[in-house]
Amino acid sequence: HFSVLINQIFIEFNSVLFIMYTDNYDLHVQVQLLHYLTLE
Repeated sequence: HFSVLINQIFIEFNSVLFIMYTDNYDLHVQVQLLHYLTLE
């Protein structure tokens, strides 16, 4: 469970960096949806 939490934090952190560099919120939302879909 702990490693899953770390992985989730890592994904969120990467997403934040990604949104900062791309400045494209729609793309960010699509990436987040893709992450959550692949986790299920």
